[in-house]
Amino acid sequence: MSGSVDRAIGAELQRSLIAGAEFAELLAGHGLTLDLDALTAFTRWMPAFKHARRFDTLFYLTVAPLGEWQPQPQPGECEAAEWASAADLLERIERGAASAIFPTKRNLERLAQHATLDAALADASAHSLETIVPWIEDIDGEPHVRIPEDRGYPVISEALATAFRA
Repeated sequence: MSGSVDRAIGAELQRSLIAGAEFAELLAGHGLTLDLDALTAFTRWMPAFKHARRFDTLFYLTVAPLGEWQPQPQPGECEAAEWASAADLLERIERGAASAIFPTKRNLERLAQHATLDAALADASAHSLETIVPWIEDIDGEPHVRIPEDRGYPVISEALATAFRA
């Protein structure tokens, strides 16, 4: 969004969205506009496994907003929200202090390869945005979840037994 949004307005917008308000009307009512050019598409995932919840998600990179503020998780959608590096989150997942599903772990690993936003943006530009649809493949007699090799991910498979519970 262009312009600064203070905490009170941000919280009000979030409450209104959760209650079902129209996004465009909220923006217009507060004199806000979106700066879509500030977003860089990083990847698109659409797992097609037989799970109750399926998603088709575009992940974006952008500069974090200025100022001191904390993200506010949406009740029922997200347990917690915080600012953390990809490497820190991966370390917490590894030691069991946090959990993440296969697509989240892969995206964190890809982001952790880069020390700066500019490097991550260059990586995003260097790889196809074609939708990643993971598949199951036996590796050494054990089912693994796999993704294409040419998308910039340092890890392209994980045992099915841990891919959705780690």
